[in-house]
Amino acid sequence: LGYNALTANTTGASNVAVGTSALAANTTASSNTAVGKEAMLSTTTGDSNTGIGKDSLRANTTADAEGAVAVGYAALSALTSGASNTAVGYQTGNDITIGSNNTSLGYNTQSGNFSGSTILGVGAVSTANNQFVVGSSGTNAGSVTAEVNTSANVWNVVINGVARKILLA
Repeated sequence: LGYNALTANTTGASNVAVGTSALAANTTASSNTAVGKEAMLSTTTGDSNTGIGKDSLRANTTADAEGAVAVGYAALSALTSGASNTAVGYQTGNDITIGSNNTSLGYNTQSGNFSGSTILGVGAVSTANNQFVVGSSGTNAGSVTAEVNTSANVWNVVINGVARKILLA
């Protein structure tokens, strides 16, 4: 539904496209949902993806596996083939092209092409694989206080843009 939506589709099934040029390049991909102008514009064969918002999953071509979910203007807009990414928020994850298994929530959160990260908060940025990032140096997600403790186990996280160790029992 919309000008140029699903126009290249040949054998793809169970797709929903709403908006100008939504899923326009799709040829054989199935089970995709694209809502918004140019949502999933470049998807050709990627299955089981959801792009809601203008330019969401715009560059996606073949990403699938458990699918990508992008909600928000330009969410995951540069993703081409990374699998199982979830991004909710304005321009969230729009720097990921091949990273996989990331979860991003918040305005302009980024993970680069790293994989396995959870990124929460305005401007939060992952700088390596398998990170848990909360907040950014520009927008803090709470205060951090210093204490003297010892523990054999720690959880390495990034809070407000600073690497921290959370003591575990």
